[in-house]
Amino acid sequence: MWRALCGKAVAICGQAVFRSEAAILKRLVTRFGPDETERMLDGAKGLGWRSLKGLGSKDGLGRRWAVEAYWRAQNAERKVKMPTRMKAILWEIANED
Repeated sequence: MWRALCGKAVAICGQAVFRSEAAILKRLVTRFGPDETERMLDGAKGLGWRSLKGLGSKDGLGRRWAVEAYWRAQNAERKVKMPTRMKAILWEIANED
């Protein structure tokens, strides 16, 4: 899992920058676990960030922002259209008087 996280981090900030910011990734994995860190990295990539420093902020705002962006993207992909027959049934139930 560590190699995959390093690969995602390098994709965000590049190899040269990652060398100086690898400690941030290590701290995130230790503190939040690999799954949550992966969500943070995916969210940061979706936001277009070019550094891991935002994820390593003391107040945690960057981490929360990245995780929120990750879940927003996940929920947007999972939007399922309700079948028209189901819509008609629900519409009838809602309009019964």
